[in-house]
Amino acid sequence: MITKKKIVSAVLALIFILHPLAGCVRTELPAADETAAPLTEAPPAAKTDEPTGEPPVSPTAPAQTEEITPGSAPTEAPAVSPTPAPVEEPTAAPTSAPTTAPTPTAAPTQAPMPTATPKPTAVPTAPPAGTPDFSVFDNCCFVGNSTFEGLHLYHVIDNGAWYTRVGLNVNTVYTTPTEHGSVPIIDELNHGSYEGVLLMFGQNECGWPSLDTFLNKYRQLVEDVHARQPGAKVFLTGVPPVSQHVSDTSPYGVTNPHISYINSGLEAIAGSIPYAHFITVPSELIGPGGALPAEASNDGIHLNKTYLGYWANHICRSAAAVLR
Repeated sequence: MITKKKIVSAVLALIFILHPLAGCVRTELPAADETAAPLTEAPPAAKTDEPTGEPPVSPTAPAQTEEITPGSAPTEAPAVSPTPAPVEEPTAAPTSAPTTAPTPTAAPTQAPMPTATPKPTAVPTAPPAGTPDFSVFDNCCFVGNSTFEGLHLYHVIDNGAWYTRVGLNVNTVYTTPTEHGSVPIIDELNHGSYEGVLLMFGQNECGWPSLDTFLNKYRQLVEDVHARQPGAKVFLTGVPPVSQHVSDTSPYGVTNPHISYINSGLEAIAGSIPYAHFITVPSELIGPGGALPAEASNDGIHLNKTYLGYWANHICRSAAAVLR
């Protein structure tokens, strides 16, 4: 039976046991609260870490993309297209103009090379003076320009066949008919059989950029005439000089130095072809300084009837010496 004394002793013993435990609890609770304090501060720390971590990433990423994209486009576009355009055009234009300019000047420099002195010295070799017999041209034809045409228009030489035209040159003889013809003048030689073919070219070609080109074409013309008339002698008639005034002022290159160069070239061509013969310019057509006498022509180029007579007589004697 449990007595009151035992109950009191048990309560006292329980109090004695529990009393130290209660003291421990009180002393450890503050320490537990202090260690828990960092846990309460952790949420703020987490909040401060998130804003401080995100802002450096999001502002810098857009800032870099905006600076690179616009910045690279303007610097590349102007650097490529504007610089080549100004550099290539100025350098190409000035260099091409000066290189083409010297070519026309090559012809005038070639022309003065032969002097006019060989021409007067060649005149004494012509046949002696006498009454010419123009019947030597009965079986001949004349092909040439307006200077040659004057011999027939003024009835200085009425013999033979005439295929002439104003402005005719060694190119248009292959394409242009006479005023009353229907075929190119060169093709008029496809018919008949001539004993001699007399050619007169040079004045209309005096202004060509290259006189040597003209002489080469003249040689080809001589060969083409021979191909059409293989039995004929081909005469290259020397070009008469022009007046001093024309030679000094001609805008077309019709100058006496050019004419002298041409005549020297014609003489060389005739000397290299067996069936070709050169007819010199008569002394009556050579005045002071190698120019055409002032009284020989109204325009300084085309001869009047008196001087056409001097020229015709010389041509007739020269051709007769070969044909008879």
